Amino acid sequence: MKKDLNNISEKIIKAILKLSNININEILPFLYGGEIVEYKKNIILKKQNQAESHIRIIISGVGGYFNEINNIEKCIYFDFENDWFFDYISFFHNTETDIFLKTMTPTRMFILSKKKFLELSNQHPSIIKLQLAGIELLYKETQDTYFDLLSLNAAERYIKLIKTRKDILQNVDHKYIASFLGITPQSLSRLRKNIKL
Repeated sequence: MKKDLNNISEKIIKAILKLSNININEILPFLYGGEIVEYKKNIILKKQNQAESHIRIIISGVGGYFNEINNIEKCIYFDFENDWFFDYISFFHNTETDIFLKTMTPTRMFILSKKKFLELSNQHPSIIKLQLAGIELLYKETQDTYFDLLSLNAAERYIKLIKTRKDILQNVDHKYIASFLGITPQSLSRLRKNIKL
């Protein structure tokens, strides 16, 4: 882990500003409080039944949210570059959740510890705007996901995912994509053969 303020990229700033129209000067303490970290593929960043300890923003790579039931990993969601990648509910409510997070590819992230976030929030109240904006983003993403699950079949969800993230088939194990879509790997293979985008 290396703190390098010169490596705070436009991607991180873009990810923060996509939450809301926060003034860049208001978030500088947040940026300077974190660090850039590189992870290998399949690194668990938050364990199941554990409280979240960091805020993360993906600079490059893919992260996945998972739940394990009866020794079977179920992929709930993917995050990509410029996305916030942490268990929001666990972090801000200081609770353990049954979600675990892991890298799906080699990944580069900006991270900020919970301790540092709380310290900065006390010193710079404007940072709380990030929390409020995060609630809005989480609500929108959750609503969109539920809508897709209720209104789209597996083929339609596959098409939407591929149109949004064409590189996912090359970068993420197909078993996780199938799990996310709620189908078997064999069904995903058939979809890939039948649907050419």
